[in-house]
Amino acid sequence: DAKVLLITAKLLLTFLLHHGRGYESGKKYWTLRHRHWLSRQTFDEATHRIVFQGHAEAVWPADDRWKATVRRIRELLPAWSFGRTVEGLRFVRGLELISAVTFMASVVDLTRFGGPCQLIAYLGVTPAEHSSGAMLRRGRITKAGNREARRMLIEAAWGHRYPARVTQHSSDALVARPKQIRDLAWQAQERLCKRFVRLIASGKKSVVVVASIARELAGLTWAIEQELRGRERAGWRLALGASGMVRGLLAAAVWVGPADVRA
Repeated sequence: DAKVLLITAKLLLTFLLHHGRGYESGKKYWTLRHRHWLSRQTFDEATHRIVFQGHAEAVWPADDRWKATVRRIRELLPAWSFGRTVEGLRFVRGLELISAVTFMASVVDLTRFGGPCQLIAYLGVTPAEHSSGAMLRRGRITKAGNREARRMLIEAAWGHRYPARVTQHSSDALVARPKQIRDLAWQAQERLCKRFVRLIASGKKSVVVVASIARELAGLTWAIEQELRGRERAGWRLALGASGMVRGLLAAAVWVGPADVRA
């Protein structure tokens, strides 16, 4: 349903743009206000009316099914064994309800990894290494492990190209979480947003930067799981100035990616 909704929605918007029917600039699509705007669109040509009505009738049922699925997932989440972890991961920029649930359903259990390095390697976001003697050369990311989990991190990494900020939804939700989780989420977002800009400014390709950010996000997910479970392991948190930072970020920073790294 999600793929059908995405394709059909694009067809509908493209059809409207071809006829000069652009929605208000800066306003969100597929809201109740947008639906009212669509219902007011009329066409003189019968063929245009048929095409528009066909696309609209395909979008709304798929949208309703998608919202119903999201609602059921939200209702079942508290009873899920990994529900608490999902709530913690939602404070990572770019990981919302569905992406966090998809990530946990794909990885299954973060505690089965002895450290962030194992998780990062499992997700396939580490660069392949081709070494011979004293020569060290790294190539594209291995793309090993679960594809869906890796895709969730890659999509979340793209969100860090914008300055760090806390949305109203995030601020309301963060209040209900432990202070350690709030600190980890905000510190990581500040650091990774600056890192994204810095790596782009240094001339690295965007796909390389995204892979680097995704590696650090993988380490961050492991660290959040440890905080939630109350495990204190020596050396897993790194001091960064006056604030604490996770060992997962340090481990991922080892694979920042030299000039020859290609995502």
